[in-house]
Amino acid sequence: NMKFYFFYLLFIIFISTNSLNFPNYNVKNNLVSNFHVRNKSILNNHKLHIDNRIVNYENKLRGNMINSLLFGSWLIHESSLLMYYDISFHSVSESVCHIFLLIWQYVGLFIISHDLHHAENPNLYQQILGRLSLLFYGGFLLEDFSSNHQKHHKYPGVVGKDPDFDDGHPIVWYLKFMKRYLNVNQLIILVTMGFSLNMIITDPNNLYLFWMFPSLLASIQLFYYGTYLVHKEEGVIVNSKLPKKLITLTSYNFGNHKEHHDNPKTPWFDL
Repeated sequence: NMKFYFFYLLFIIFISTNSLNFPNYNVKNNLVSNFHVRNKSILNNHKLHIDNRIVNYENKLRGNMINSLLFGSWLIHESSLLMYYDISFHSVSESVCHIFLLIWQYVGLFIISHDLHHAENPNLYQQILGRLSLLFYGGFLLEDFSSNHQKHHKYPGVVGKDPDFDDGHPIVWYLKFMKRYLNVNQLIILVTMGFSLNMIITDPNNLYLFWMFPSLLASIQLFYYGTYLVHKEEGVIVNSKLPKKLITLTSYNFGNHKEHHDNPKTPWFDL
């Protein structure tokens, strides 16, 4: 309860600054002074603990708001295009803009779930949001993704151990990268989602243009800006040389990849 923490914090501050002010009676009262110092230290530790709890709460709240906005904007955009968009009534340039926006939003879905993988003690809401994001991004279950991604952080840039890395041509690297993450569970989920969507949408072309195509291109974008450009052999990790705004636009700050591997629990918006 925030009110409880707020008033408790005020109480601790009041106690630590206005009470236990025993007069210092020279040598004779050293024990009293020591008692005062020890108790003030305990109170300060309590205050620090409460401060940390409040900061952690505020950070989680901020992250939930940002990621909820990202997920919600994708959900509204995607569902409106699948259900109501008629390509014949719109220009090609307008449809292309929708596709590019969807690509960026699908990259965002992966980033939300990636943050969940690294999160420390995620709450129920974060679990639901992250798992749904990964499911809608590419039909992944969190457990399947996490088992591979843990190896990536343990053996970055090591051929044969890091599932994200390969020393071949970028196209071969990407295909191997995808193969290592594909699994039976994902294929079953994707086929089920495809059939379900095809039964409720009015134009099947929308399924290809606004679901399959953007999701696939998002995986290529993630690979190029978040894997290929920033991972070298023998575990060498570098940051993207793109301008800061382009790093956010292309990879949700994951171009700052050294910082991510140094502090994997840091959410994407703080990188």
